[in-house]
Amino acid sequence: MKKQNSTKPQTKKYQTLQKGDVVEILAPAYGIKEKEVESIKEYIRSIGLVPRVPKDILKGDLIASAPAESRFKQLKDALFAKDSKAIWCVKGGSGSPEIIPMLKKIKNKPKVQKLFIAFSDITSIHFFLNQNWGWQTVHGPILWQIIRQRIDEESIKNIENIIFGREYKTEFELEEIGKNSKQKNINAKAIIGGNLKLVQCSIGTIWEIKAKDKILLFEDINEKPYQVDRLMRHIIQANLCKGAKAIIFGDFEGGEIEMDMPLINKILERFANEIKIPVFRVSGIGHTARNYGIHFGSPTKIEFKNKKPVMMVG
Repeated sequence: MKKQNSTKPQTKKYQTLQKGDVVEILAPAYGIKEKEVESIKEYIRSIGLVPRVPKDILKGDLIASAPAESRFKQLKDALFAKDSKAIWCVKGGSGSPEIIPMLKKIKNKPKVQKLFIAFSDITSIHFFLNQNWGWQTVHGPILWQIIRQRIDEESIKNIENIIFGREYKTEFELEEIGKNSKQKNINAKAIIGGNLKLVQCSIGTIWEIKAKDKILLFEDINEKPYQVDRLMRHIIQANLCKGAKAIIFGDFEGGEIEMDMPLINKILERFANEIKIPVFRVSGIGHTARNYGIHFGSPTKIEFKNKKPVMMVG
């Protein structure tokens, strides 16, 4: 169960939105259907905001919504637009890592940070914005999830509250797994992470995750037990978690692997016992119907309250 602190942000770097503000609607990975774009516009208007959708958002590509150059230009234009305050992605899937080398070539970042909301395949863009530009981003629901009713009302309310600055500091009850926490409080420079498969894909790239002094959060969907084991083995052998303050596994449920969850849980527990870093579980972050927004790039701590670990972000 998630506890919420309804105080307003104290460490945020982006501007929260007000009624009438412009939101950039982007598809840096998979595309969606034209009628779904219209549904997204209707939803954005229903909460009092103004949607801006690139004309060529669904230009088409072998896999993604449009050729990489088009997706990069759409993202760059949105990042630098002076009359919008937020970027909200429509879907994950595949494709966002392809535009990271183009983002790296931008010499000067925008003077004003924007609220950026996405998860899943968009993990790579979170990495770039968190690590290269020092931005805080929101790992949270994509718009396709909302219009297709793939997430619950509480998750939708939570992300809308974040957008309008109604709450920021959020506490998550954790479950301790493994034997390395020793019930000691943890203070981290930031929390970063995202989709486990994308974290693994970052190894050896220009957008590789940097773990030092941070809490790492991993979640995933539709990965079979042997695939989760392979991913974690690669991450361990690549020494990717070196210097991390803690690791938190979000939800791995959802999709087609429900029957595999008992074995996946055992694999994650074995990993927790092998690595000499505190490891925890948290529910409500990932590809399930409960998908809370969480601020990546924000200072984060884990405290033991009545011997139970609680994560506080921001």
